Amino acid sequence: MIMDKITALLGHNYGPRNGKIEPRACRYCNYYGHTRQWCKKRTADDKVRYEYEADKLLEEDRKLFEKMRDAPTVVNEPYDPTKTGQAITFDKLGMPYTIDSHCGPIVGAPGDTHHGKWTFDKDGQVIIRDSQAELAHPHPEPDHQSH
Repeated sequence: MIMDKITALLGHNYGPRNGKIEPRACRYCNYYGHTRQWCKKRTADDKVRYEYEADKLLEEDRKLFEKMRDAPTVVNEPYDPTKTGQAITFDKLGMPYTIDSHCGPIVGAPGDTHHGKWTFDKDGQVIIRDSQAELAHPHPEPDHQSH
């Protein structure tokens, strides 16, 4: 209201786009003459806050680096396809499986070399592998006798 009276006395009842003239107060510092977007106090405070947060992050990184540098080195055991989730599932379900060089454990068929707990007998029935015979002769040698 007071701004209407001031602008009427000055001969400028409307703004540049025929809008009502209202004084703008910054919502950050509460001073008139600028908005929050152009507030120098806000930009200065933001800069201080960003530097503080960056310093906290760098300190956290330094602490993590020190912790990891002093941690013992973990040595991973070599890949064993018979210990994968798929192989364990095949064993739980009673399914013979073979190891494919590209895919790992896959469902086995009669005549394949089977890994895990299960295999096929001569009639094609699923049976538990004879672990003692498998340990003594894991892969039977082909008969090389000439007929």
